[in-house]
Amino acid sequence: MSRTTLPDTLDWGKVTAEFYDDVGRRAVHVMNHDLESAENFARTLRFASARVRWASRQFPEGVSQVVLFDDRAQKVSSSKRDQLRSELEKVGAQAGFMSEGLPRGLQPNR
Repeated sequence: MSRTTLPDTLDWGKVTAEFYDDVGRRAVHVMNHDLESAENFARTLRFASARVRWASRQFPEGVSQVVLFDDRAQKVSSSKRDQLRSELEKVGAQAGFMSEGLPRGLQPNR
């Protein structure tokens, strides 16, 4: 993909989530991306937003989406995490970060 290609213009094929909760009707996408550099952060933001939009066209109505970033061992500022949360909320998804623990509702049953 060139720097000018918008992820939304690609045909991503059938959507796949890392896991899907039938009861909670929630799809979870896990991303292990480099979030430290400005260029990689911007690329991840475009990619994550586009993936959520693409998936929302294919998942059944009423399915919510969570994008879980594995940011452990990275220095990601709270402002960058807030920006990812804000941008993903705009496309209807929740963002979570492994450095903060699993988002509410994703903790395993004990």
